[in-house]
Amino acid sequence: MTLKWAKDTFITAPSAICYAQGMVQLIGTNIIDWSTLAITLHTFAILVLQWNAPVHIAKYLSFGVLTIVAFIVGVTIGVSGLEIIGPVGLWCWITKDYKAEQLLGEYVWMWTILVLTIVFYGIDFLHTL
Repeated sequence: MTLKWAKDTFITAPSAICYAQGMVQLIGTNIIDWSTLAITLHTFAILVLQWNAPVHIAKYLSFGVLTIVAFIVGVTIGVSGLEIIGPVGLWCWITKDYKAEQLLGEYVWMWTILVLTIVFYGIDFLHTL
């Protein structure tokens, strides 16, 4: 997708390819962020709280991550529609005309999870001293 657009020096939008790339970006980034938080909290619970995790905890955490991401993406696209996705640089994502959707669809979670990850891993580190 992006290679063709780079070669042609323009992005074909609106198009199914642009919408697909925007959705992959939105879903993928949220999955990474929420998976990071799940791993962070699981590590904290085991190291600091001395929690004996159930055997199937990975399944529950994975299901929780996918449910949260489906909700965030579903609400973002469900409320505003696919037309929020368009050219942004050399790829497609939520355009600059939709700042609220960018914030609530990705950035709020990304920065909140970053701060929580630093805090919890900091506590993990201090606990091991």
